[in-house]
Amino acid sequence: MTISQAERLMETDPARAAELLAAAKQDSKEALHEIRSLVRGIRPPVLADRGLNEALRALAAQSPIATDVESNLRRELSPPLESALYFGISELVTNAVKHSEAERITIRVVDGPDKVRVTIGDNGRGGAEEAAGGGLAGVRRRLEPFDGSLGITSPTGGPTTAVIAVPTA
Repeated sequence: MTISQAERLMETDPARAAELLAAAKQDSKEALHEIRSLVRGIRPPVLADRGLNEALRALAAQSPIATDVESNLRRELSPPLESALYFGISELVTNAVKHSEAERITIRVVDGPDKVRVTIGDNGRGGAEEAAGGGLAGVRRRLEPFDGSLGITSPTGGPTTAVIAVPTA
């Protein structure tokens, strides 16, 4: 409705139309943020039914960039930790698809005695930066409740490597 009002005011009151468009833009941003928060809280069926390894394989199969998954994870993780890892990895793969111009992505999961370490790499152009409120900051926020960490190495010219480490105790 706000956009329709702005359209009607474009010729008679452009300043008011611009105000309405700015308000509509802000409302859209807020709605998108709420939708993303809701979606992040939903556990994908493949993750719930088959675990992290199979969920990552499904994620790789859906990627428009060739994506390899290697994992030695054999134990079950708590559902909240598993979800945090899955959505963090998913965000990093999405970033690579959107920004890297890569030809290949690799996801490597290493299950150690006291932590799970996930390395996500691509052979793209590099230059990944953690802008305020962006995808990388979101991954960090998702890992914080589990005392997890995210490290990024992404020199200009590439490649980019992201490492997630999460204690399992």
